[in-house]
Amino acid sequence: MNKIRSVYFCLFISLTFLCFRAQGQATITDTVFTLDPARSFLVITGNLAGVTFAAQGTGALSNTFSGTLDVELVYSSTPTIQLFGGTNIIANVNGNWQPQLGGAAGTAPGNYGVVAHSVPVGLTIPGDVYATLRNAFFDLESVPLPITGDNFNCAGSYLALSEFDFDYIVYTNNQPYVHGEFTKYVIPGGQTYFPNFPNLTGSLTFDAGSGIQTLVVPINVELPYTLLQDEDSAVTFVGQIVATRNLYAVSGAPVINSIAVSGQNIVLTTINTSMQSKLLVSTDLINWSAVANATITSGNTGTIIFTVPVSGPKAFYRVQQ
Repeated sequence: MNKIRSVYFCLFISLTFLCFRAQGQATITDTVFTLDPARSFLVITGNLAGVTFAAQGTGALSNTFSGTLDVELVYSSTPTIQLFGGTNIIANVNGNWQPQLGGAAGTAPGNYGVVAHSVPVGLTIPGDVYATLRNAFFDLESVPLPITGDNFNCAGSYLALSEFDFDYIVYTNNQPYVHGEFTKYVIPGGQTYFPNFPNLTGSLTFDAGSGIQTLVVPINVELPYTLLQDEDSAVTFVGQIVATRNLYAVSGAPVINSIAVSGQNIVLTTINTSMQSKLLVSTDLINWSAVANATITSGNTGTIIFTVPVSGPKAFYRVQQ
């Protein structure tokens, strides 16, 4: 959805009187990016009650993700990107891990499988704890993050583990001693957003040939939780979420988002356009023709930029998708 605040401008440049209808302050686009599972992954490290956990098997501490990201892009002289809560980041199944759903002995499909030995679980003999994270849904949220070039600082972005099953079983002397399922309330406050590491740099790039806009959000978040005592355990998620959208497949009328004078050129920045779009010119708002000497380039936020030399009589411009 584009929320457009438009206004009319007239400029007198040398002997050229230019009139156009363009964006006054900013164009706001609420959109959805689709995760790329081949490039979206999170690796975990951490501890159970202070004891560092290990993988139950090969690949148990790393996983890929699918789903979507809800994003708001603000096109202005200082563009921003904002991630909205309610995004749908789904962990894929990466193997069969102990215990089964609910904590019964055996294995079942899961998202992450960990084991920690000699955990002080309040027993006469320390226990070996096997735990599996299942049915995990993550969420990303942020404040508006300024975009400079292709990049933005991730300070002000947050990760939540919004839904999950966390099943465990404790063995002593190689025999099952206790088992069960943690709930989301083992995380302080339930569904709580935890801050991303502040010095991470995300990116928003655009390939004008394919129309693909790519969003990369690096992740480095520590999530505390309770095993025996309040927040006695922690897991750190490190990796990245990569999501894309095809701007050339996005419906919506083309919009002249901004217009500026640069030297002897007029620069028009547009959205909902492609490298195949045309800039049209008219002197009477009735007869329109393509601007033959317009230079077309692409911006990092998915904008298409037309640059036209300042010359000729009064002119009106519009964009044809």
